[in-house]
Amino acid sequence: MEIEYMRKIDKIVGVITCFFLSIVHNTIKIFKTDNIKAHIPKKILFLKISEMGGLVLILPALEEVKKKYPNAKIYFIAFAHNKEMVELLGIANKENIINIRNDHFFVFVWDTIRAIIKIRKLNIDTTIDFEFFARFTNIVSYIGGAKTRVGFFRFHSEGLYRGNLLTHNVQYNYYMHTAEAYLMLVKSLNANLSDIPLVKQKWEHDNLQVKKIISSKKDIDNIYSKILSENKNFDKKNKIVIIAPNSSKMLPLRKWPLNNYILISEMLLAKYPGLYIILIGGNEDLDESEEIQRKVNDKRCILLTGKTSIREIIDLYNISDLLITHDGGPAHFASLTNIRSITLFGTETPLLWRPLSKNNINITANFSCSPCVNIYNQRKSACNNNKCMQAITIKQVYEEAKKILGFKEQKNNIYKIAS
Repeated sequence: MEIEYMRKIDKIVGVITCFFLSIVHNTIKIFKTDNIKAHIPKKILFLKISEMGGLVLILPALEEVKKKYPNAKIYFIAFAHNKEMVELLGIANKENIINIRNDHFFVFVWDTIRAIIKIRKLNIDTTIDFEFFARFTNIVSYIGGAKTRVGFFRFHSEGLYRGNLLTHNVQYNYYMHTAEAYLMLVKSLNANLSDIPLVKQKWEHDNLQVKKIISSKKDIDNIYSKILSENKNFDKKNKIVIIAPNSSKMLPLRKWPLNNYILISEMLLAKYPGLYIILIGGNEDLDESEEIQRKVNDKRCILLTGKTSIREIIDLYNISDLLITHDGGPAHFASLTNIRSITLFGTETPLLWRPLSKNNINITANFSCSPCVNIYNQRKSACNNNKCMQAITIKQVYEEAKKILGFKEQKNNIYKIAS
């Protein structure tokens, strides 16, 4: 299903469903008072259905759950296309991952019904909803029968209605990094429910990191073989810069202009003869990656877009020197390795969405209208011209790349830096 269609379903059908479920819930409370007390969860269901890159940001919350509740079984519900990433991150055992296909509406409805039945059979006692004010996950959490239901609550905010179905209503703080906000959901489990809103405790800035994924020798050899199959002249001593143009179908406004990726690739190849550019992405990114390769027209520009699994992308990061991309999944995947990265922000802000890596550099043009995409508008902007991304110059990116790559330019290769 198209993103816009799913948004409409969530807004129209979701609001109506949440409204009637809230009536049912409030009626039941008249006759049966909820006595929600702090308890030790035995079966915890994480709900995070969309955006593959966002899965990386829940890892600190997952670590907190494992630390506080080491004996709890963790389950996870997500869209089927995120299955590989959920397994790679080790969020839940393979048999504990509940997938929902969203290819077509009726398939989506069927899988949702099956998921709810499975959740009820599992006797899940706690759900943690990582979606920002989505009605769908709130509905699944409630009908699934968990006694403890954690999520973000709107309180006095206009719009964002998702009923009154949670037991732990957490205040969303739009000055707090998303990973930190997710962590607060977990910490609310031990909070005093008479404190409104949750969570009333101090929070730290910029301290969150994620564990690195180490590639085995076999994995490294495999990714080198893929590179060599594209260009036999490649040598392991060559430096690698990864370019991820990331078509961003969910949020196309956050893209850096394709021509800029072409020009930065040409510039790096011209300045550094021992450097290779590798293009990555999914099948949906193939057209743009092929255009970059065609216009760069250099054998040292290698196309791996659509030819790697997510696991192989991580392995590629582990042998590469630099990633250049805009805000999105590839930038967050990089935080799972030690690769240096440059992430470009425009329609969203690094204050909330920067990758959890000390090796990452964020570049933003700081436009007054930015960020125009946020949870309050369902991450849908009225913008018709993303000048905030166009304003990030090739020269800015190149200067940062030059510092990271750490070797001198080839003087006899003249290439004018675009401003």
